[in-house]
Amino acid sequence: MDRKINELREITREFAVMQREHGEALAAGKGVRAALWTARRACLQARLRDCLDSLMAIDGDVSGDSERSAMIQQSISAIMAGEERLAAAVSRRRRDLGKQLRMMRRGKKALKGYGSAPGAPPNPRYVSSRM
Repeated sequence: MDRKINELREITREFAVMQREHGEALAAGKGVRAALWTARRACLQARLRDCLDSLMAIDGDVSGDSERSAMIQQSISAIMAGEERLAAAVSRRRRDLGKQLRMMRRGKKALKGYGSAPGAPPNPRYVSSRM
C-alpha cells in the first residue's frame, strides 16, 4: 500500500514538472511539439489511472482512511489545477496565433496587389537591349 502511495506522489511530481515545462514553453513562444506532449501526457495519465485502480483494488474504499483520502484528493486537485492553467495558456497562444495568421494573410493580399493582373503573362525578368 505504501508503495502505491509513493508511486502516486511520484506521478504527481512528474505531472507538475511536465505542466511547468509546457507552460514555460508556451509562455516563451517556443515551438510546440504537440505530438510529443500528447504522448507524454497520455503515458502519465495511464500510470495515474493504473495507480489509482491499484489503490482501490487493494483498499477498496479509501474514504475510511481520511489521511490517505485527503492525500489522494490533494494530488488530483493539484494535477487538475495545473491542467486548467495549461489549458488557459494554450487558449491564449491559439488566439495570438490566429491574430498573427490574419495579419499575415492581409500582408500576402497586399503583396499580390503589386503583382500583375490575373491571367496576364508573367513580367519579363530583364529587359533586353537587342530588340
